[in-house]
This record gives sequence, structure tokens and C-alpha cells, in this order.
Amino acid sequence: MKGSQKAFKMYRLLRIKSTELDGEEEDEAVETRRVGGRENKFTDSSKELCFTPSFSLLSKEDKSPMRICIQMNIHARISLEDALPDDAIQLYTDACAILEDDGKEQMAFDLYRAATSIYVRLEKYTDAATFLLRLDLAADKCNAKNSQFKAYLSAIIVYLYAHDLKQAEKCYNDCSQIDAFLRSDENRCASKLLSACTEGDVEEIKRVAQSSTISNLDNVIIKLARKLPTGDVGAFKTDAGKDEEALDENDLT
Repeated sequence: MKGSQKAFKMYRLLRIKSTELDGEEEDEAVETRRVGGRENKFTDSSKELCFTPSFSLLSKEDKSPMRICIQMNIHARISLEDALPDDAIQLYTDACAILEDDGKEQMAFDLYRAATSIYVRLEKYTDAATFLLRLDLAADKCNAKNSQFKAYLSAIIVYLYAHDLKQAEKCYNDCSQIDAFLRSDENRCASKLLSACTEGDVEEIKRVAQSSTISNLDNVIIKLARKLPTGDVGAFKTDAGKDEEALDENDLT
């Protein structure tokens, strides 16, 4: 399905679900716009959303139905996130895919963050981390290093909050393949946090969680970081010790 057709289909889905939630019929006073040869009706609340930064920027440079995709997914944040979070996530995911296909990854950054926030609220931490790593890839394509490194650190924090030290370390090792990341504040913060968790140092974990580097992340990630450590910190240390023993047993030197 072409991007324009998919965007229009997604828009119609949102309008149906929004009407179901509101229990209201569309007013005849709504604005009618012609996009891609189709007439589409937008409610007053939708019109207000047209003035959001992401939508306004896209409207100036693209007159295709992709505008519907952006508006619809910002609208999803208001209309669907609380009542139908899974539907909102699907809309965000589809919109991100459309923007990626069209080479407009930077305009999807807010949508990645929105989906991550819902996943965290639903306690689907692996999915949240996966979406953050998708944001990382999109930021890399745009050469948006600041957003990329924040996404790396955020994913590591989500894994630690879920008490998954192994996945957090794997994520960190993958990130460390990028030279620029190794020189970043986010790398230093992640390294200190992982070391503190491995050593079972609760006070150090809490100290790092209060750092300015973490304070510059999205609010949903800051809240998770400030709640660290979760579970039995001693288990982190035990698991790390087991991994070291396994390495020694396989050491043929």
C-alpha cells in the first residue's frame, strides 16, 4: 500500500475510534480540506493540532496526504492514549514507518517518544526499549547525535528498571561501537550506572540517577531512573559473578 493510501486509511480509523470514544457526531461546522483529491473533514480540535511544530513544518514542505498521518497521530495522543493505548501505539508505529519510508525520520522523533511513554505505562519495558532503539536508528540517519545518544542511555535505563542487566550491558556494548558515543556524557553516565548495578552499590546508583545527564532525558525516563534500583540489587552482583566464572571456565589460555 502506498504511503498516501495508508495515511488516509489510518486517518479514517482514527476518526471512527475518536467518534466512538466521544459519542458525538461530526458537526457540519467542521473544516473541509482537499488533500490528494479527497475531501477530508477535521474537527475543531484537529484544526488546533495543525499548529503543532511537527505538523506545521511538514505542511509547509509537503502537500500530500502524509499531512493526515502526522495530524492523526498527534490527535491519537489526545483521543486514544488513555482509552485505547494499543490502538494509539499501532497508529504511532504506522506513522513512523511512513515517515521512515519517505526519508523524514526526524519528524517521527516525537512519535517514537510517545509510543515509548505508552509502553512504559503499560509496563512493557522490552517494547519500550525496542522503540527507543528505533529512535536511535532514525536519529543516526539524520545525524542527530544528541537525540541518538539520549536514546541509547534511555534504553539502558529501561532495561535496568526491568531488572535486565544482561540486556542493558548488551545494549551498552552495541552503543560502544560508535566512537562519538564513547566521548559523550551519555556514555559516561551509562558506564557509571552499569558499574554501580554490577557492584550492587545502591548509593552510587541513586547518585548517578540524580545527574544532570539523566535530568536532560525525557520525563518518563527520568522517573524510571530516579526509582532505580528495582528488585534485589544483590542479584545483579551474583549474575555478574556467574558470567565471569563462565568466562574463566572457557578460557583456553
